[in-house]
This record gives sequence, C-alpha cells and structure tokens, in this order.
Amino acid sequence: MIKIIAASGGGASDSRLIDEVFVSLIEDGKKTLYIPVALDENSHPYQTCYQWLNSVYEPLGLRNIELWVDLALDVQLDLTAYTAVYIGGGNTLSSY
Repeated sequence: MIKIIAASGGGASDSRLIDEVFVSLIEDGKKTLYIPVALDENSHPYQTCYQWLNSVYEPLGLRNIELWVDLALDVQLDLTAYTAVYIGGGNTLSSY
C-alpha cells in the first residue's frame, strides 16, 4: 500500500508530529530517499539541506537517508531498495 504524507513546511519544531508519523511508517533498516531538487540550490545548497534533514530525523531514529540530486541519472537506479521518499519543498514547476 502506498502512503503519502504532505506537509506545508516550516522548521523542525513545526513539523515534529508529522515527522514522527513519517518515521513510524518506515521499515527498520530500509533506506529513505531524499530529493531536494525543487529548491533553488543557489540559496539552499542541497548538501546543506541534506545535513538539516539528517539533523531532524536522526533524533527520531531515522539514519539511512540517501540524497538524489541528478534525477536524469538516478531514475535509472533501482527504487525497490527504498521504503520511503522525502521530497523537499520549493518550486516544483521550475525544477527540471
């Protein structure tokens, strides 16, 4: 069954409850995929966003997060290794 969780943004304290629900749906030991490409990398470097995401989720027990930024290359990889996908906010119309 596919589960979708949508949030409206904000800081870590604003999304704490939904973050806890997200983590509760993830199978232990499985990878989570993080795709931040809707953000403007000039003002929000992807690596900085990845570090922030890890700082939010590590205290909740989620430590196996993988960053994808080159979707042209990455979509050819096997998605079955992931149990969840986290798509970062931003302007999805101008991403690719």
